[in-house]
Amino acid sequence: MQVNIVRTWLTYKEAEQLVGLSRTTLWRLLSAREVEHRKVGRAVRIDRESLEAYMRRDAEGSATWYPERSKQEDKAGRG
Repeated sequence: MQVNIVRTWLTYKEAEQLVGLSRTTLWRLLSAREVEHRKVGRAVRIDRESLEAYMRRDAEGSATWYPERSKQEDKAGRG
């Protein structure tokens, strides 16, 4: 009998595999405090529930942000 263990706190690699985002994108989300995380020594652990909630919000369109588009709109006076 094999037991599946579902981890609550993920490494970058596990988070990448779970949601299909790059390490750089994950780092940006953590830096922007969009996804909950903790540092344990030098290691970073990402909260699975927070990451999944972010992905659900993003799928609904409420978390999507296009920085380049925002800069262009500001320059054009439409932002």
